[in-house]
Amino acid sequence: MSPEDVAKQASQERLDIQQAKAVLNAAAKAQGLNLVTSLTDIELSVRRGSVSDSSTSSYSTRRGYEVGVKLPIFDWGDLQRDAMSAQTLAAANQLEATIRAAGSSLRENYAAYRTTYDISRHYKDEVIPLRQIISEENVLRYNGMLIGVFELLADSRDQIGAVISAIAAEQQFWLADAALQATLIGRPTSIGVTVISKTTGTTAASH
Repeated sequence: MSPEDVAKQASQERLDIQQAKAVLNAAAKAQGLNLVTSLTDIELSVRRGSVSDSSTSSYSTRRGYEVGVKLPIFDWGDLQRDAMSAQTLAAANQLEATIRAAGSSLRENYAAYRTTYDISRHYKDEVIPLRQIISEENVLRYNGMLIGVFELLADSRDQIGAVISAIAAEQQFWLADAALQATLIGRPTSIGVTVISKTTGTTAASH
């Protein structure tokens, strides 16, 4: 999954974010306010790390990736903040905290997902084919009586070990994928707010 797809899916499908946003909308409407528009933008980026050495004028690229999450900065404004009741302000702060927590969890799980994906692909695209070539070459050397049966058995053992490691790497990738999918969905929380409407004097509750 690309970083853009992950960020878009998280913004649209996180249950805890949608729940916190609904609570704030209900509290704001009870006061006759219109506060929430689009406060769930999460930007996830992956970039390859690089290292430069000014003394030797050298530039190299590091293996691996760095993952960053850009979260929205909330500025409710003085007038809006004054108009908000304590309950509505609490709901707004809860929404902000929920988005930040979601971004942190997303960053951690996507980093694990991307790392295990790269390792699994490394085994599949490089290690296993290379071990296969080495094995075929050793069979030819054995047929030419250049190596003995023990060397051939040792090579077969190494090839089996590489396959087992590749299977383990793929297992770790699918575990990381499952964790990422759970993070994209999120889970609802037991947040709630009760607001006294200024205009009608009635009580509006949202959970």
